This record gives sequence, C-alpha cells and structure tokens, in this order.
Amino acid sequence: MAHIRFTLSGPFRVPYKKDPASRCKQILSEHAKLFWQDECVIPFADKQGCYIFALRNGQWHTPWYVGKAGKALRTETFTPDKLLKFNRVIFEKKGTPIMFFVTRTDGRNNFPATVLYQLEKFLIQAAKFKNPELINKIHTKNLDDWSIDDVYRFRNAAQPAILAIYSKK
Repeated sequence: MAHIRFTLSGPFRVPYKKDPASRCKQILSEHAKLFWQDECVIPFADKQGCYIFALRNGQWHTPWYVGKAGKALRTETFTPDKLLKFNRVIFEKKGTPIMFFVTRTDGRNNFPATVLYQLEKFLIQAAKFKNPELINKIHTKNLDDWSIDDVYRFRNAAQPAILAIYSKK
C-alpha cells in the first residue's frame, strides 16, 4: 500500500442559534446547511476523511467528538444523531462550536477503509488524552498510559503540530 498523507484543515466555525433569555445554544439542521455553504468549507463537502467537533474557548480548542466520513463529510457530519451529541455538548459547556477536517493531502477523495479506521482511532485516542470527557464511545477504553516527551501524549504547553488542534490556535 502506498503511503497516504493527510492535511488538517480548520477550525471552521459552526453556525448556531443562541436564545438571549436562557443563553442556550443549539445547532439546527438549517445551520448545517449554512455551514456547507461557506466558501471555506465547500471544498471539503464531498471528501472522505475524519472530522473533529470541538469548542473554542478563547485561544484554546477542546475536542468533544471525532467521526469518520467514508462517503462524504457533508453527509456524515451533521446527521440527526450527531446534532444531538453536539447540542448536548454546547448546552452543557462554554465555547464556540468549531469543526476540523482531516483529508488526503494529495487531493484524491478516497482511500482504503482500513486507513480511515486507523486514522479515526488515532484521532479519538489523541482527543481522549486531551479531553477525558470526549463523548466518543469506541476506541476510548484501555488507552495506553505512556507518552514520549516532546513527541506524543505529553502535557506541556509547547505541543507538536499533530496535537495542536487539541490545545490552542
């Protein structure tokens, strides 16, 4: 199998409704349509890859859900079950909803399902390390309790690019 490289894109702001009286936030299906009309997001609509739903709080990004899109990001990021998960997070936590995408660097749209599976698993485990409250259920049990200083799973402020989405802008 040929080496496949990925690119991290984002953050992209996810539109939402905020009730002024209760200060509750909610992402509706109409907001998902608006999201996919944004000129910065359109190039990713029909791509396969993984997505990370996160909240921005000041300069920090906290991942809350990692998913994979084996068909197209547009059809799999804001399904009704995902909206329920995302809305529970933005109801309970502070921050602005954002989305990151991880897609092929070479511009090709598809890749083997095993690679997508491995990519999702890696991203979920990295996100779970950063945020123990991650709402994903799969790939979150029995995580290894080890790290490599300055390379992988370490907890200082100067993190490498691979973990940058899980820390700050």
